Amino acid sequence: MSIDLKKALNEKGLNATYEGNPAKLLPISENVLSEYKSAADAKTGKHLVAGDMIVTWRGENGGFRGEVLDPMADNDLKIMIRKSDGEDMAVPAGDMGDAIVRLSALVKDDKQNRAELTETNRAAEKAHRAAVARNEIDEDEQFTPVKPRFADGAFAKLPDLVDCMKSRLSVEYGNEFTGAAGKSLAALNELKVGDATRHNLTDAELAKAKEAHALRAEIAKLEANAAEAPQAEREHGTERVEAALEDLRYPGEGINQAQMAAIMPNQDLMNLAFQPFTTLPPHEIQARRLGPRDANTVLQDLRRFEDKEWGTTAVEKCRKLLKSRMPGYDFSAKVFSRDGADMLMVADQAGAVLYAWDSETRVNDFDTAPELVSFSEADVPSDEELEALRAQLRDMRYDANGDIDFDFDIGGDDEDPVLEG
Repeated sequence: MSIDLKKALNEKGLNATYEGNPAKLLPISENVLSEYKSAADAKTGKHLVAGDMIVTWRGENGGFRGEVLDPMADNDLKIMIRKSDGEDMAVPAGDMGDAIVRLSALVKDDKQNRAELTETNRAAEKAHRAAVARNEIDEDEQFTPVKPRFADGAFAKLPDLVDCMKSRLSVEYGNEFTGAAGKSLAALNELKVGDATRHNLTDAELAKAKEAHALRAEIAKLEANAAEAPQAEREHGTERVEAALEDLRYPGEGINQAQMAAIMPNQDLMNLAFQPFTTLPPHEIQARRLGPRDANTVLQDLRRFEDKEWGTTAVEKCRKLLKSRMPGYDFSAKVFSRDGADMLMVADQAGAVLYAWDSETRVNDFDTAPELVSFSEADVPSDEELEALRAQLRDMRYDANGDIDFDFDIGGDDEDPVLEG
């Protein structure tokens, strides 16, 4: 074993169990390869790249054994997290994506637990001092604070595991042995790992950061005197969409069971993907799965209805949102508008789907910026700062310092009413 690889295992390795044996797990990230220069060329049986994992354990004869693992393979692996009582919590890691989601939740729980204990221990220590002053307990009796659930630094080595998994997922799209199902699995893993690790904040902190961001955006809009576009009224939207879809031809050929399973939508992904297109929730959007013959027929029939202005822009905004969550994922799409219905044809490795919704619910100018924000502790306002932003926005809504228009129609009629009688 190279000196650099041994050093990396000692400094960056995670406590684990492999096939029931106490082990050390080293996720190979770009950071690890940069810091431990010769580790990649260690005699491990393969040239190490970001996305590999090294596991070592003590064999039956007392000697150390090692293996190079693939995070996307099925491994008998658990990651051990040290608790404050000296015991370890085992987190199953046969599915590394699920393990990272679980570990990320524990990181946030630990942060919340420590914040709560700070207040609890402060109050308990104050009560202890008061009891000593009242001679209720001996003054030599020391106050013992409640310890957090996990040991200090228990999660310090997780960033390299996350980066290792992201590197591995990025190359799964080109894995010729796992095909369309592998690409779909890579995309969904990128989504769940990215969402789990995007904000290292508790739910309460994230809620404060998002509210402060929204308040500042609203304040900026009022300062710029930006007028809100009126919401379109909807009439018989569902009927229009269904009629437009029924008018299309579907030979109904070419969809196999693997495609059917791969196209099953992820709710979080759907919520994100359709924001640049429609104000409707995803469950109100009509969808039709298309085989190759179906797709060619629909493209032929809708070609002259393609929206190359708004539609192309909306598709690129959707791509930007999805790439922020799933960097390796891509798709092809076209938008059509016909008979009061907007239609989006999307195709990726799993096949093609045609989505349709009422054109009156179209989002004309979606701003991707808020969805691309990654919040940190610096973005979490204090309670006083948050209340100050709320008060500022309340006051601005009563403000009348801008240009005032006294010449506007409040009745909505173009002509004076005719009085009869």
